[in-house]
Amino acid sequence: MTEELFEPTLDEDEAVEGDESQAGEQGEDEEVDIADDEPLPVRAATPVVEPPEMISKLVFVANPDYPYPFKVEKPPRFWMEEQTGVLSAAVEAYLDGQRLKPDQLAAIKVYLKQYVERAVLAGAAKVPLLVSKIDKIKSNGDLERFADEVAELGAEVF
Repeated sequence: MTEELFEPTLDEDEAVEGDESQAGEQGEDEEVDIADDEPLPVRAATPVVEPPEMISKLVFVANPDYPYPFKVEKPPRFWMEEQTGVLSAAVEAYLDGQRLKPDQLAAIKVYLKQYVERAVLAGAAKVPLLVSKIDKIKSNGDLERFADEVAELGAEVF
């Protein structure tokens, strides 16, 4: 035996006279009295869908369910938002401890640069210095040390 999860709703025309619980719920231009202490009704916001963003050869689509939590001009893109699969394969190889191929390392460096340039970092983070360190990453060990360094500044890049 299944229970109904939702109560059936009445159209505005079907609302029972005198039943204020159903009347007016569907009306768009309903007058609201803001003088009393009751909270105002809130309509669900429609998430803003941003257009895809191309950074080098990587294509990012923001996930509206996980927006960047800080107000910045241009939020950093997360590696999971990349759509070609190139960055995902590279990050997964890195996380699995595989030695990165040159193209995988290059994709991760593109990702790291945009992230560091856009993210809110703690303390006296020197963004130009961090970006120059990205250019010098040559191995998984270099990548791990860099990720640890930016983690200390509040950015979890992986």
